[in-house]
Amino acid sequence: MDDLLDRAVNLIRERFGFYHAGIFLLDERGEYAVLRAATSEAGRRMLERGHKLKVGEVGIVGYVTSTGQPRIVLDVDTDAIHFKNPLLPETRSELALPLRVGDRIIGALDVQSVQEAAFDEEDVAILQTMADQLAVAIEKLERAAQIQAEHARLEAILRSTTDGIIVANRAGEILHANPVVQRWLTQTLSPEEAEQLWEAMRDLAARAEERPETVLELKGLDLELRAAPVVGGGG
Repeated sequence: MDDLLDRAVNLIRERFGFYHAGIFLLDERGEYAVLRAATSEAGRRMLERGHKLKVGEVGIVGYVTSTGQPRIVLDVDTDAIHFKNPLLPETRSELALPLRVGDRIIGALDVQSVQEAAFDEEDVAILQTMADQLAVAIEKLERAAQIQAEHARLEAILRSTTDGIIVANRAGEILHANPVVQRWLTQTLSPEEAEQLWEAMRDLAARAEERPETVLELKGLDLELRAAPVVGGGG
């Protein structure tokens, strides 16, 4: 994520020659726009300080992340909303645009210039297109990170429990068996009993929507087997 954001702000600054470019993302509660990437030494210092702006209250970044509408400040000395940042004393005009995915605002792109009235509607259109593309890329990375975290949590549960757990698809195909089940199949049970267990688990998995239960009596183990559907966060 950080690499993507760093590349984006540096590309924007180099392409358009801005004094400063920064990317803010909303925190988990949506209360603050937190600076996640920025150009120049001033940007580095703000990142080190954990620079953030209150949504709906501070600066045009706060305005944009609250309303979802772009905001241009042609003269920072006469604009009541502009946040005067002492680390960026040469700013004379500023433009902030929402980072949005569908109707959801996830942050803002902020660019600043040393010239007054440096931005026009064409700049808004071009930079908003870039901001929209960036927002989609951010959303994909965040979703991938969430899936990876969910898999890690599931793996931790599967490895720590003393129960035997398997994960199967709707066709009854076994996708994963935790260490307990693996020990049953490779150490505790004979090959014939292991095959019986596999067949029983495949049958239950195929009927998971019914939440079936059965008891399997084997020489090495007496097992009470249950199946239930697992619904992912994305439905």
